[in-house]
Amino acid sequence: MKKVGSLIGLILTVIIAAILWWLLCPALSLNYFGSVIMIEIFVLALIFFIAGLVTSEESSANVGAALIVFIIFFVIDAIGLIGSTKFFQADKLYTQLANGNINNIEEVPFDKMISDIDTSQIPIVDYETAKIIATKKLGEDVTLGSRAKVGDGACMEVNGEILWVFPLEHKGFWTWNKHRTTPGYITVSASNVSHTKFYSNYTIKYSNSAYFNENMTRHLRINGCLSDGLTEYTFELMDDYTPMEVVTTYSNTGFWGAPEATGVVICNVETGEVKKYSINDVPEWVDVVQPDKFISDQINNWGEYSQGAVNWSETGKFQKTSGILTVFDNGDCYYFTGLTSKGSDRSVGRFIMVNTRTKKAKYAKLSGTTEDAAKTDAQALWADYGYDPVDPMPINVNGVPTYAFAFKSSESRLIVAYGMVNISDTTIMAKGESLKEAERAYVKKLATAGISYAASDEAYGKSMEGTVFRISNYVMDGDTYYTFMLDGHPEIFVAGNNISEELPLTEKGDQVTIYYVDDANGSFAIEEFDNVAYDTVKSENQERREELDESHERPQDNIVDVNPEEQQSWWDSLTDEERAKIMSGENSDQ
Repeated sequence: MKKVGSLIGLILTVIIAAILWWLLCPALSLNYFGSVIMIEIFVLALIFFIAGLVTSEESSANVGAALIVFIIFFVIDAIGLIGSTKFFQADKLYTQLANGNINNIEEVPFDKMISDIDTSQIPIVDYETAKIIATKKLGEDVTLGSRAKVGDGACMEVNGEILWVFPLEHKGFWTWNKHRTTPGYITVSASNVSHTKFYSNYTIKYSNSAYFNENMTRHLRINGCLSDGLTEYTFELMDDYTPMEVVTTYSNTGFWGAPEATGVVICNVETGEVKKYSINDVPEWVDVVQPDKFISDQINNWGEYSQGAVNWSETGKFQKTSGILTVFDNGDCYYFTGLTSKGSDRSVGRFIMVNTRTKKAKYAKLSGTTEDAAKTDAQALWADYGYDPVDPMPINVNGVPTYAFAFKSSESRLIVAYGMVNISDTTIMAKGESLKEAERAYVKKLATAGISYAASDEAYGKSMEGTVFRISNYVMDGDTYYTFMLDGHPEIFVAGNNISEELPLTEKGDQVTIYYVDDANGSFAIEEFDNVAYDTVKSENQERREELDESHERPQDNIVDVNPEEQQSWWDSLTDEERAKIMSGENSDQ
């Protein structure tokens, strides 16, 4: 009778273990602590009942066998957990971000870390706003809104356009049971909220809001991912807008700690087809492979253990700022954050960008303010209207490190205004009802503050001589600006009063020489101004200073005077191979 009971117990243990695995879908691997505990519990139960089948002794024998195995498991778990602690893994954690060699983290100038891009392409729309807009789009179809909801979205680049993409998910078990699929997804432009589209020509069958074997995690487990660690589920689009679920696979590299992304598994949400890719074979259309949680921890570990595992004085320690932003630059996706000394809550000494696919990291040394501190300062821009700034987007305004902000109405939570704040000096800030307007006001503030900047790769430095056709001045926020036009030229030039003492004396009809930067975005920023009617007398000190200035490189010396049309024609005439050589640094004399 005792053996019958043991047999029944053994069968029930197997059945319960199978049900629990089907419900919880853990990885069947000793590489993950949670999985280890479940496996150990199952093994203990098996030993308990198997001992009852093979021995004629009393049930105490069963308990004794199970107790011995339990002690063995306890010792193994204790060793594994202690070995997983950061104290014993300090050397590995210090270099994990750099893939084992800290020299892999490259130092670059800020204007080489983030490219100067057209403000119309800056992804300024935040997640909350995009989801509100997507929900309104779904609500345009009353019948559809009753059976589906807008799911968790992600920001991605599709064919050169940065989009928020939101899948439609089941509202609950009964809507899933009735329809079994949801009709597609909604995209919202990250730079223009008016560009919203509902793709109803796709159906989503496999998702985390589905049930039974159509649940995404369960579907992956029973289709080749039994032992893989799965994290960072992202609904992404291929270049032809086919929807896919991209899930990062990972492995613990320090006992049960120091997790590292190993690749991705991609599931077609319509057909259920599953493919696994190693870290080096991930398709180009996939934007995110490295989970932001992994990267955040690895950045902090780099700062925590830069002086070794034991550093009670915390000398030289640094950490990332509170948030981590996702930015797009030249077709690549990055995590961006500031690095600040431990104990500092407002200032940063470096900014770091980490590629979300390859984990290649680069940083720039720059004294400035944290994202949160800049956000607090930016509130003053639209304080009278009660607008709230969203998380900032780091941008490069002609070489000047800048935070770009969108401001939201406290009532509608939609974007209603914009602003820019200088990263190094938050007293330099400007606002506008459009991002372009905010940029123009910001450039004027930079000019008034005497901040010279280097132009972007798409900027052209030009000299021009001409006769003043019109000139006027105005005061904004206590600073004087001069706007003028030259005979025969349609451009309107703007200069702060610190550019030249001759500006207040200039009148219509005066002959002038100017040097300006055309950044191809409609801005004409004056770098130098000379009214040839005035020959100012210079002191010996001033002449000596100018001689010294001439012996040093100026920011504008790096700007090439070119004819844009001729350069474009030359570029178009090159073969793809010739262009690749030039972009890689070869044939630099061209």
